[in-house]
Amino acid sequence: MKITKLSQKLIDQIAAGEIVERPASVVKELLENSIDARADKISVKVFEGGSRLVIVSDNGSGIQKDDLALAIENHATSKISTQEDLQNCNSHGFRGEALAAIASVANIKIRSKVRHSENGFELIKTSGDWDIFLSPVHNGTDIIVEDLFHNVPARKRFLKNNTTEFKHCHSIFTQLSLVYPEIEFSLFHQGREVLHLRKSSGLGRFAEIFELKAEQVKVSTKQFEDLKINLFMSTNQEANKKIAPFVFVNNRPIKNSTVSYAIKNAFKNRVHELHKPYLLLFITTPNHCINFNVHPNKKEVHFKNNNAIYKAVYSVICELLSSNDPSERRNKLLFTNSKLRPSHETEIKRGVDLDSLKENYLLPKLEQVFANPSLLGGTNQNSAKFDLGYPIGQLNDTYILAQNTNGLLIVDTHAAHERILLEDLKNNNNQLCSQKLAIPECIDFEEENLKLFENRLEVINQYGFQVKIVGETTLLIEGVPEILSGKKYTVALHDIVKGIVHLDSTSSIAETVDEILGNIACKAAIKANHKLNIMEIEYILRKIESTTNGGICNHGRPTWVELSMKSLDKLFYRGR
Repeated sequence: MKITKLSQKLIDQIAAGEIVERPASVVKELLENSIDARADKISVKVFEGGSRLVIVSDNGSGIQKDDLALAIENHATSKISTQEDLQNCNSHGFRGEALAAIASVANIKIRSKVRHSENGFELIKTSGDWDIFLSPVHNGTDIIVEDLFHNVPARKRFLKNNTTEFKHCHSIFTQLSLVYPEIEFSLFHQGREVLHLRKSSGLGRFAEIFELKAEQVKVSTKQFEDLKINLFMSTNQEANKKIAPFVFVNNRPIKNSTVSYAIKNAFKNRVHELHKPYLLLFITTPNHCINFNVHPNKKEVHFKNNNAIYKAVYSVICELLSSNDPSERRNKLLFTNSKLRPSHETEIKRGVDLDSLKENYLLPKLEQVFANPSLLGGTNQNSAKFDLGYPIGQLNDTYILAQNTNGLLIVDTHAAHERILLEDLKNNNNQLCSQKLAIPECIDFEEENLKLFENRLEVINQYGFQVKIVGETTLLIEGVPEILSGKKYTVALHDIVKGIVHLDSTSSIAETVDEILGNIACKAAIKANHKLNIMEIEYILRKIESTTNGGICNHGRPTWVELSMKSLDKLFYRGR
């Protein structure tokens, strides 16, 4: 076949395919341009999910009349002019492709007025040519994008419904508003204001976005040589909130597997997967240590030193989630009014006023809180220690019931004992006595998994196990930690191998040790249906009071929950 040079129109549409995936891509590019123009007030108006119309208005520096036509040309930018500028670029945009790409797949108008200029101007396409007219406009720039993909019907067919497309626009808007709390942002859909964010602090903006009080946010800033980590995290963890962490590198939203692994592993033993906190992470590092120019949308980034990034992110999150003061974590069982869902109506017996019940239906909700003791209800300066009260008894030989001045406490015996054992193992410098097996046992694994596990074999043998690899798929057990004597040590070993194999290559030896000790503690802990006497119950209550991270087990589950007198009164409609 004969090789031919593509037309400029086709080149532009191909380039647009890399930059403009959907209406949210348009919102992102235009928002970033407004931010780069040093605007402190930005408005985004979206119609029909952004496929029909997107208007972004700002009060930034504006575009000069002579630059308006150039603004929609490919690779025309005010951000950089030399290779050195590219290496040290701190703006969001630098390629000069966004407006050209948008203009190739949508109808676009630009109105702009430079500060202290008498007139504003409008760039508009008439009869196939770009023309500039006088236009009454405020200081700054308005960019109007209409009929996205009108000339590329195949692309338009792949857009989702308006609700879904607007959700993507809303997500981009939220991301960038979190980075720039000093900017006032407004978001409209179908002419209705959806979100208005006034100028605020970083903590204030984070709290406002996620509907939190300021005291429900923990903040940490750490410097690691030329790497800086800023972290905002909600102290309230709500079930089933599947909101991914917000991660920014030099103020750009990014995806990076190293950072994702660090967050995942830091959460692993400290937060349950159904109760993850909101997290906002800023990584600041010199430009020569990163490469943003590896993805058309700059979504992905390459780090020069992945190990340093992993350790920094992992350590800061662990520090924020962990505490030597047990009173910093509370697990409260709350009852909130909720409309009765149709699926529940079949459970209601005849003779009950359904309409009344729908209005007053109480939905139980677990609220996990970790914060400074002075910010938590139920603690005071006279509290010498955290009080899990005194024992009432045991429920079905599985849960410990206790009471304190706040109300009723329910303790998961296995979860609590598991955390106690883990912290004791750590505090004893991980010294575990080994017990030789009378008859060595063999366990078979997949060859690939055993090879990945082999480089951690020396570590596991330091913690009471005596194991070695025999052949390509077999692990020979000659000894086990004494604490696992008579327990399911083969199951523990299976879980340890599985856990270590799934750790990322950047994971530290300390994480391997946590995996080993966590599994040992889990298998050695008291199980359900184990009857305890009053002295044993008392021991667990007093021990968990003084145990680091005593509010959660090794898997991030709550070890105990508190049902306050106020919640009990609400449950029984007292005072109504």
